[in-house]
Amino acid sequence: MRCTVVVITRDRRETLLDTLGRLRELPGKPPVIVVDNASSDGTPEAVE
Repeated sequence: MRCTVVVITRDRRETLLDTLGRLRELPGKPPVIVVDNASSDGTPEAVE
């Protein structure tokens, strides 16, 4: 089965980085799209 994971976030930098690490371990390595709603905690820079 093919799927894409979409994660919506705002000001959750550490939690998001942990989540992305876990998503990288999924079988099949599904594509991950992160949608950030104007975080002010450095989330976009950390994800790059």
